[in-house]
Amino acid sequence: MNQLLPCQGIETDMENVDRIMQQGVRDGIFPGGVLCVWAHDKVVFHRAYGVADIRSNSPVTTGTVFDLASLTKPLATAPAVLKLVDMGRLSATSLLCDVLPAFRETEKSDIAISMLLCHTSGLPAHREYFRQLSAVPEGQRNSALLRMLKDEPLVYRPGSRVVYSDLGYMLLRFVVERAVSLPVQTGAVLPRPRIVQGVARFLPVWCMMTTPMRSAGSTVMPACLAILPACWGSLWNCSPYIRGKGTGGCFPE
Repeated sequence: MNQLLPCQGIETDMENVDRIMQQGVRDGIFPGGVLCVWAHDKVVFHRAYGVADIRSNSPVTTGTVFDLASLTKPLATAPAVLKLVDMGRLSATSLLCDVLPAFRETEKSDIAISMLLCHTSGLPAHREYFRQLSAVPEGQRNSALLRMLKDEPLVYRPGSRVVYSDLGYMLLRFVVERAVSLPVQTGAVLPRPRIVQGVARFLPVWCMMTTPMRSAGSTVMPACLAILPACWGSLWNCSPYIRGKGTGGCFPE
């Protein structure tokens, strides 16, 4: 159900944003979407636009599930790392090779956890590893991805530049898993910061496999091919889908 709740000083601006969203659908910029705005500790605007599936013209609702894509980095992976730092299980100044010994005696041996968090590790922005990983048996994808990351040449000296990097957060996912000895998809160490409460749930991977996508709330994307038909759109990112990584795969509640 569409909602437009009063909040002093916001109604007029939201009306303008509402018109822009409607215009975006009419102009074919995007087929559909949901806009939700919080202010003063409450929802002040929550409205759905357009269609969720252009093949059936199914309308978007305020409960439609969207991939949060790279928001997984600040909403799941980075908080998990920081939680482990707070627990004393990790140090931001620790070297990657201290946590993942496979990176010792490589050009990545001087990369610190903080560099991965801040995109200053020297790793490139993006690689389509999923193309190779899709041909690898599921049980071997973890080790195959780790080898790819270890063998990937750096593109600049660690700490000398900022380059937004998916690869750095792929490595952070391995760091988290090594620190807690559990797959990141279980959400075992994912904290519940205030911004996430009531917005996203991080459920065990089996919830996604046994619960329809529409009512699953949120999860870290499982490597479960059975749900692919539920994932539509030309912008769908297959990379976290192939192997639940720290770069994408969270879904909003």
